[in-house]
Amino acid sequence: MYFFFIIFLVCASAQIIQFIVLGLSILLHKEKNDKNSLSQNSVSVIVCTQNRLESLKKLLEQLLQQDHKAYEIIVVDDRSSDGTEDYLREMAGNHPDIKSIRIDKTPEHINAKKYALSIGIKNASFDILLLTDDDCLPTSEHWIDKMSSSYKQSTEFVLGYSGYKKQPGILNAFIRFETLWTAIHYLGLTLLKIPYMGVGRNLSYKKSTFLKNKGFLKIQTITGGDDDLFVNANANFRNTNVCLNENAVMVSKPKEELKDFFKQKLRHLSVGKAYKFKHRVLLGLLFLIQILFWFSFIILALTGAEPYVVFGGYILRILCVFFAFLALGKKVREPFNFLYLVVFDLIYCLYYPIIGLIASFSKRIRWI
Repeated sequence: MYFFFIIFLVCASAQIIQFIVLGLSILLHKEKNDKNSLSQNSVSVIVCTQNRLESLKKLLEQLLQQDHKAYEIIVVDDRSSDGTEDYLREMAGNHPDIKSIRIDKTPEHINAKKYALSIGIKNASFDILLLTDDDCLPTSEHWIDKMSSSYKQSTEFVLGYSGYKKQPGILNAFIRFETLWTAIHYLGLTLLKIPYMGVGRNLSYKKSTFLKNKGFLKIQTITGGDDDLFVNANANFRNTNVCLNENAVMVSKPKEELKDFFKQKLRHLSVGKAYKFKHRVLLGLLFLIQILFWFSFIILALTGAEPYVVFGGYILRILCVFFAFLALGKKVREPFNFLYLVVFDLIYCLYYPIIGLIASFSKRIRWI
């Protein structure tokens, strides 16, 4: 038991430090609107859509109400057959700030989502691009303004937060837990000068950066990764900023069926093997520590070894995890139930490697 006890102490200590540091980096982050801010620059908002007419209508209605002084909305319709083409033609005719682009055929050598996004970017009039999905909604009319105000002279990427709408049910609670867990890591590590991914539901970068790095050329055949892989390949501690303003949050409709959530996670995790080696090592190490913590904790708890130290270490660790959740939740106005956290913390550790393993061998993955 001494061996497991040492593993437990090392892993518990590592995770306590991990979540305190991540939580503090998020909690202490302040949005700075200084004289070098590019918030007054024009912005091109780009949305790719495919057969989601009703969601798209809601999104465009809110995008047209944004208070930013100068922006355009580019909607790329990828072969929709639900009336989206006619709707966008009418909207573009009535609103000069909306630009509609229709795709009838996708080249075989490039993933459909990346092709649609590339077409939208190439047709953007402005250098600052702001990306979101057709099933998202901004939480305020200040979304464009707050995201663009995070640009300084050296900034090429701005990472925002995108959550999921709160609904009844365990699946919804788990989806929101995992979204916060992921955001704590990619936003917190970016604030610690280690940017490794972004989320396309709320992501901004410059058109000049996209063109300079030849767009998605290196990852064009991979399904997914138009957000996190592009950020992973081109973002660094000098050119990347984070926007945690509560008015810069996007909210998406979560999956309601387990099978749909499963397919979504397969798509997300299938691109992880294409991350930079140093990021794969870092993320792998963090997850290995989490697995070893739970493994050693369960062994020690079942055998009754050093119960005060073991359960005391567990309680301290879960409180530190909750601190990180509170820190991000306070910034983006998304609280999370502590009791759910206690349960999902273990479930996540069990399900994540299984999904990741399946994703590694999956061949047929769609972007929608």
